[in-house]
Amino acid sequence: MAILAKAHLTVRRQRADFHHKTALVLVRQFDSIYHEDLQVANLVKNHHLAKSISDAGWRDFLIILAFKAASAGKRVVAVDPAFTSQTCSGCGVLVQKGLSVRWHGCPTCGTSLHRDHNAAKTIHKNIQWRGQRLRGLAGLPAGVNREPTARQGVRSVR
Repeated sequence: MAILAKAHLTVRRQRADFHHKTALVLVRQFDSIYHEDLQVANLVKNHHLAKSISDAGWRDFLIILAFKAASAGKRVVAVDPAFTSQTCSGCGVLVQKGLSVRWHGCPTCGTSLHRDHNAAKTIHKNIQWRGQRLRGLAGLPAGVNREPTARQGVRSVR
């Protein structure tokens, strides 16, 4: 076997091992696991991100996670990813911004932080809430903001 082929096989096995171990930890820790229903095929069309996304093996990980969860009698729920990263982590208002805008500034509550930091703080709340809504669970867990509504308004930042 060629040296390069051996190296690729080693990396493939390491990645698969990581996916299996991570999925097992999640399935043991949670009864329901929610994730964004990202269209990986569309994401890899961006040549700046394609290699990183492909290397991470998102699709393969989700297949392994779904299998392990089903085997354990637990759930994996895909939720609509629309606007999950544009919701303010401070007040829950939707602050629309283009991809070139790197700073999140909320005109309602004054929260001001890097776009990615805001997304990290708020995305898990939104995904969990949307997943529970899909499952028909009443109410929200303590500390989880509601998804933005028309009453809260939609702000646009350019």
